[in-house]
This record gives sequence, structure tokens and C-alpha cells, in this order.
Amino acid sequence: MSTNSDADKTLELYETSSLFLEIWVRLKRNKRAIFGLFLVVFLILVALFANVIAPYDPVQIALKDSLKEPNLAHLMGTDVLGRDVFSRIVYGARASLIIGVVATSISLVIGVIIGAFSGYYGGWLDLLMMRITDIFSAFPFFLLAIAIMTFFGPNLLNIFFALGIVGWTNYARLVRGQVILVKESK
Repeated sequence: MSTNSDADKTLELYETSSLFLEIWVRLKRNKRAIFGLFLVVFLILVALFANVIAPYDPVQIALKDSLKEPNLAHLMGTDVLGRDVFSRIVYGARASLIIGVVATSISLVIGVIIGAFSGYYGGWLDLLMMRITDIFSAFPFFLLAIAIMTFFGPNLLNIFFALGIVGWTNYARLVRGQVILVKESK
């Protein structure tokens, strides 16, 4: 019989393992997190293999098939223009993931740069950058994104830019706080 409790074994595992193993051990305890992980992996796989999964071209118009109910040929039916709804959803997952990843990456880069400079240099630069952050935070997220899209026009690159520009404020505040914390701990 072992004298170590489960907590001691877990502590030993943390001390001797890699960071990823520690994350996996913690993740396994949370059933909702596991479900979320599988859901995200499933959506990524659907997006990657959309051309294999989707039975029809998502933009091909077939007016003769307009507004058909779900059946074996069209699993979710068709829309007003006769396009297969299931195929459109599968290809939509690809577009949504691309927009989400690119827009978040743009927000992250902007927020990290502004937050790091603001926290590190402090003084008037910190004051100026945080007031700009406050101004961006004062506007509703989607209203500001729509205004930017109206100014630049509707295309995929502008969607990336608009969502990236309006989402950086939280990252900037977080990074600024962490930089100040590290700077003052020295």
C-alpha cells in the first residue's frame, strides 16, 4: 500500500513533468473544458476538410431547388436561391475560424505593443496611451467595427482590420498591468 496520497502524487507529477503535461492533468479534471476542447477540435477539422465534407458548392445557385425541405439529397434543405444549407454552414465554419484567428492576432499584437510600451515607460506616455485605450473602450465594439467597415468598404481584409482594431483594448490593459508588476518587483 502506498503512503503517498493522490495530492502528493499529483505534486510529484507537477515537479517532474513538462508544462504541457501539467496543463493536460488540470484539463482532464474539468469535464466542461474537455467538452469544449473536443468541440473546438471538431470545428477546426470541419473547417479544414470542408471541401470533402460539403456535398455541394456553397455558392452555386440552383433556382429549381429553391426552399426545399431537408431530405437525403440536402441534409438541411436549401435556401431561397437553391443553395445547399449544410454546405454553406460547413464552408462558413472555415470563414469564421479564419476571421476569428486573424482578427484576434491583430488585436493581440496591437494590445501587447501598446500595453508593453505604456507599462514600461510610464509617465506621460502611459497616460496618453491609456486615455486612447479608454476612448476605444467607450465605443460599443460592433458599432465601431461597422463604422470602420463603412469607411474602408466591405471585403475580407477590411473585416480582419476592423475587428482587430476594435478588440485590442483588453489586451493592452492586461499587458500594461503585468509589465508594471514585473517592473516594480525588481
